[in-house]
Amino acid sequence: LKAPTLGVQGTLEAMSTVAFSDTGSLSESISQYNYDQVGIIDLTAGLQDADYFGAGDVKGELYNIGRFAPSQFQVVGV
Repeated sequence: LKAPTLGVQGTLEAMSTVAFSDTGSLSESISQYNYDQVGIIDLTAGLQDADYFGAGDVKGELYNIGRFAPSQFQVVGV
């Protein structure tokens, strides 16, 4: 979590799955994500087994993603 600095660390969830056939072709890709907090995040992706055909881990990094905002508000009287 980059901002807000006193914010709550959220959870990023994939809304669909990636499936590979036995020939190695990609049959479906992740196209939507759900982040349950507001703010700006950094993402680091790596392989689950940390090994790409014996060559080690492959990582990707993205910085300052989003200005995530709530999709809806509920106002409650006090």
